[in-house]
Amino acid sequence: MTGRPSADPVGSRRLKAAFVALVGGSGGLVALQGDAAPLIVALAVLGGLLAGFALLAYLRWIV
Repeated sequence: MTGRPSADPVGSRRLKAAFVALVGGSGGLVALQGDAAPLIVALAVLGGLLAGFALLAYLRWIV
């Protein structure tokens, strides 16, 4: 058998979601470390999630 083996779609989806959640959570944790207000922490998580989606899109584009 030659060629690329078929990927597990459920595992791939979970890995992508975990990657985006990790980037988003790290934004919130950095804001918490800086003693930010709860609104700023929420905005940092939202910004991190958007950055995670952008990074994931870029990774899919280059691979």
